[in-house]
Amino acid sequence: MKLKPHYPHNPIASIEALAITLGIHPKLLQDLANKANDSYTNFTISSTNRKGEDKDRQVCEPKHELKKLQKRINSRIFEKVEYPEYLQGGIKDEENPRDYVANATRHANANQIICIDVKRFYPSIKSQYVVKVFQYFLKFPPDVSEILTKLVTYHSRVPQGGCTSSYIANLIFYDTLAIEYDKLLVTNKHWDANYILSIQVVLPEQK
Repeated sequence: MKLKPHYPHNPIASIEALAITLGIHPKLLQDLANKANDSYTNFTISSTNRKGEDKDRQVCEPKHELKKLQKRINSRIFEKVEYPEYLQGGIKDEENPRDYVANATRHANANQIICIDVKRFYPSIKSQYVVKVFQYFLKFPPDVSEILTKLVTYHSRVPQGGCTSSYIANLIFYDTLAIEYDKLLVTNKHWDANYILSIQVVLPEQK
């Protein structure tokens, strides 16, 4: 099983090349990055968890221009990455669709299922980790990595509600989601907007 995502394309080598890739003028691109923190609408979603407890979720939705640009970052950069099959959440894959049904199917014969609710999952991811995705995984130069980081973070954190947030989370945490340790295989399969991680545990005698 492939354990690491792979970006099979040449790096975007300059801000001008990034602007061409995203179909936007370089000055407008820079302007949107500089005012990104003012380009979100914040609201609260209230729900009840499985224990019957009330839960408020803070959502930061990008406004029109930033949302449009984030969707282009997804389609023209993040969706070009080849993702291992164990990553199921928030990934567009026309050949092998990844969704709740596909994720549940992969767990059908598991001997154990563990669901973990990660508190404030997306906002816990700081921009210092996001910039590493662009600079060290995608191999983009520092100036391109920094402007992209501004475009996909909100006050230096990954926003719950951002179009690019699921892809960023997958690319930051993939190396902690497939761990083989002393013949015990623990593989993460899926997270959703409520930060639920579904983990399959395969015991040594069943491998």
